[in-house]
This record gives sequence, structure tokens and C-alpha cells, in this order.
Amino acid sequence: MQLILWRHAEAEEFNPLLSIFKDSERQLTPKGHAQAEKTAFWIKQHLQSPLRVIASPAQRTQQTASYLQCAVETEPRIGVSKDPENFFEVITEYAQVFGDKENTLILVSHQPMLGMVAAHLMTGQWLTWRMKKGQLWWFSLPRGDKKQARLDAVMAPEWIVS
Repeated sequence: MQLILWRHAEAEEFNPLLSIFKDSERQLTPKGHAQAEKTAFWIKQHLQSPLRVIASPAQRTQQTASYLQCAVETEPRIGVSKDPENFFEVITEYAQVFGDKENTLILVSHQPMLGMVAAHLMTGQWLTWRMKKGQLWWFSLPRGDKKQARLDAVMAPEWIVS
């Protein structure tokens, strides 16, 4: 199974003391829309297998994922400030759905959880690795072990030439 961890693109700044909106309602900025479009283009160019796209309920992740132009499922367990262990529940559930088929699961979510999940996939430890806005980390997961993986690619929107 292929797993892509994709951090949402740049969103509006948030100050809980000044904002009339909730953090989950923040929209992508014009730069964020451009980042999401570029990264989605890169994913579609390099994707070989069928995919499932799952995004946090936050508006900025939904907008980021929409650039893949396919069905996007909403999953509260990978929302803002959720436990990174929740990500492994979601990954394991979808691995069971995929069975032996070669498929790709794309999780569109937030920092610091995505960086923690990436670190755990690579090292088995809960470290806090930084993932830039709009960046993705692409892993291959061996059958039967959803907590150890091979990192196949790291891509950021500013590295993509369109």
C-alpha cells in the first residue's frame, strides 16, 4: 500500500482572540491555492494505483484535497490537534479494505501530527518532525506492518516546476 501524508497548503492566519471564525473555518490564501494545485498536479503525474483521499474536517484541508479532483472523505480522527495514534487506526482500517490490492491512501491533515506520524513510520518513535505547508511525504507500507515504512518521496510545492 502507498501512503501519502499531505499537509494542507497555506491558510489564513488565525488569532483566537481577534477572529470571529473558528480555526477549522480558515480558508486557503491565494498562495495556498497555488500550492495545492501544484502538489495535486505532481501527485496525479506520479500516481500509478487507485486512490482514496481522506481529509480532516477543517476547511483548509478540504480545499487542499479538492485539487485532486476526486472524491474526498472527511475523517474527524485526523483533524486539528488529534492524537497521532488515530492516524494509524485510519491507515489500518483502509489497509484492510484494500486487502492485497496495490492502492494509495492520501491523508490530508495538519502539523504537528503529520510530522509525528512520518517520524513514527520511519523510526518507530514519536518524534516531532517538521512538515512544511503544502508538503507531502510518500511512503510504501509493507504488507502486515502499518507502522514501519519506506520513504519514497518528499515533495514541496516550491520544488515543482509546472
